[in-house]
Amino acid sequence: MVLIGSPAGGATGPGLAWGLGAAVAFGGYTLLAGYVGRVSSGFSGLALSVAVGAVLLAPFSMAAAPRVPGAGGWLSVVASGIVGVAVAFSLTCAATRLASPRVTGTLLAADPAMGALVGVLALGESPTAPAAAGIALVVLSGVAVTWRAGAER
Repeated sequence: MVLIGSPAGGATGPGLAWGLGAAVAFGGYTLLAGYVGRVSSGFSGLALSVAVGAVLLAPFSMAAAPRVPGAGGWLSVVASGIVGVAVAFSLTCAATRLASPRVTGTLLAADPAMGALVGVLALGESPTAPAAAGIALVVLSGVAVTWRAGAER
């Protein structure tokens, strides 16, 4: 992740703690998505989990709302909510119903590669060599975890 983000100030204790917290939260999200996908039918469990998340994040969202720039900014917020939350979480929920959380987590390890691809195609950006190496390492680690899990069975 350090290669992908290329931090300018070096590693700090709080930065490492936030990174570790994010990793734990993402792992928990993957496991809980698998549980919600197994115990609920349709998307009712997903709707409940998104509602709980919205309530927990409301204080932060409300503080940022006055800084959204006009109608175009709100259109971007709505589009981000639809594509980045509704569609993405629906696909993750469906994936965890079809496969184990380990496999789903591995597929999610391809997120940096997909983000880089969008950056190249839609924004005309090119990842730096260290960022490209970091992306490759993240994707390869996901593949290695899945391969090892298959070999252990």
